[in-house]
Amino acid sequence: MHLADFSLFETREDTRSVTSVIDEQYCRLDTACAIPALPRVERVGRGSVQDPRYWHRTRDRRFRHGAVQITTAGHGAILDRRRRVVARIPAGHALVFIAGEDDLIYGCADGAPWSFVYANLVGDAAMACLRGIIDARGPVVPCPDAARLVRHLTALAATGSGMRPLPVDASIALAGEIIATVARGAAPPASDRDLAERAMAWFAERLDRRPVSLTPRPPWT
Repeated sequence: MHLADFSLFETREDTRSVTSVIDEQYCRLDTACAIPALPRVERVGRGSVQDPRYWHRTRDRRFRHGAVQITTAGHGAILDRRRRVVARIPAGHALVFIAGEDDLIYGCADGAPWSFVYANLVGDAAMACLRGIIDARGPVVPCPDAARLVRHLTALAATGSGMRPLPVDASIALAGEIIATVARGAAPPASDRDLAERAMAWFAERLDRRPVSLTPRPPWT
């Protein structure tokens, strides 16, 4: 299911999100960077909530940024304008969106418990990567190998809600880890890659040219 399938939220209902019912820790990261296009992490956090009054609308965020929210236990949900479940966000999956640009409502599903970690990313390169993932896979993406990243984000969130300086190279590296984790989940299954490899080899034989691989190879091989 793709993002266009979730654009169901034009409504005159109260659109003020409810956040006071969440147990949350977060940390803001201050990265001094003169190159705005570079991918950086602006905020990380962890949260736990079990209240149907908890929900957000991504269009209402004050500034544009990318967001990756990974469920660690229970499940969240994308909701329609009547707060009915459109899609679940189970453990081991990430909700991915660009705040202020995408229009999604997400929150608790019927009061079910939901625990998660999240990161807000800024920079044109980060926005382009996340947009590509969303366009290819939709806003809910499997993240089967996110355990290391979850530990990292949880530890950062526990350092407190103040502003923490972070060197630009560390911020770029963290943003890259987040994007790579989600991108691996959004990649086609290995069986699809194998099929594509075989198809390209078949055409290469008939065109008398070297096969093209989906797997990048170092130039010295």
